[in-house]
Formats: sequence, C-alpha cells, structure tokens
Amino acid sequence: MLIEAHISGDLATVLPGYDQTAAPIDESRLLHICAPADDGFTVIEVWESEEALQRFLEVELPPIWESVGMADRMSAPPRVTIRQIHHVAIYRQPSAASATTV
Repeated sequence: MLIEAHISGDLATVLPGYDQTAAPIDESRLLHICAPADDGFTVIEVWESEEALQRFLEVELPPIWESVGMADRMSAPPRVTIRQIHHVAIYRQPSAASATTV
C-alpha cells in the first residue's frame, strides 16, 4: 500500500514537529520519504499491507502527534491518499549524502 500525506502549515512550525516524531521503526513500513513543500511537507510511505497501515494511522500515530501538538501546528487536516501499488523498482540505494536530514 502507498500512502501520500500532505501536512499543511508554516514549514518553520510543522517540520520541527515532524522531526520530533519522525517515523518510528515498524517492520511493516517498507519506505518512508518526507519532502518539504512551500506550504508544509509531504510524506510518502510504502507499507506491506493495508491492515498494518490502518493500524499505524488509527492506533500508533495519534499519540505520537499529540505528544508534540501537531494539530495545533497544522493549518488544515492532512490531505491523505492511499493507493494499491502496481509496481515498485528500486535501482540503487541513495548515497549517504542524499539520505541525511536537511
């Protein structure tokens, strides 16, 4: 399963909240990408199953975000799209320089 979530808000406010709570390890999560945008940031993840993704969204993520007040940092609720994956191709691992936090 692929999830794309856009978190709206002042980047100087929402991104530090993300950094404080960034993606705890979950064996069902196969890929996690966070990219800043002009009006917040976008997270793209790939999960092994819809059940694992739903468990994370409904049970695990809310207390994590609550701990840093993400609802107060966002200017609107997250825009979330969940899709079935048709094909994945990973051609190489990113270099260490491109995989670091900016």
